[in-house]
Amino acid sequence: MKAILLNVSELPPPEPMIEILSALASLPQHYYLKVFHSRVPYPLFERLTANNWAYQYQEQQNLGITLYIYHKEDQSLFEKLNTNGISKD
Repeated sequence: MKAILLNVSELPPPEPMIEILSALASLPQHYYLKVFHSRVPYPLFERLTANNWAYQYQEQQNLGITLYIYHKEDQSLFEKLNTNGISKD
């Protein structure tokens, strides 16, 4: 899988959600969106789940979060990134 990076950490609401959803509209299969965000976007999670996206996030102390979003069908491929020792960077 390949990453597409998106930094929304300095955008005011609701711009992060708009930018993320726009990027997902053209995200190819076997790619994932790696998003740098200033906070955990709980309202976005509901929309992702409802639209067949999978996601994971890691909180970075005092630095916001790193959010990974990918096609639900790519779940096993995404999980292999960690099991093969490959960074999600």
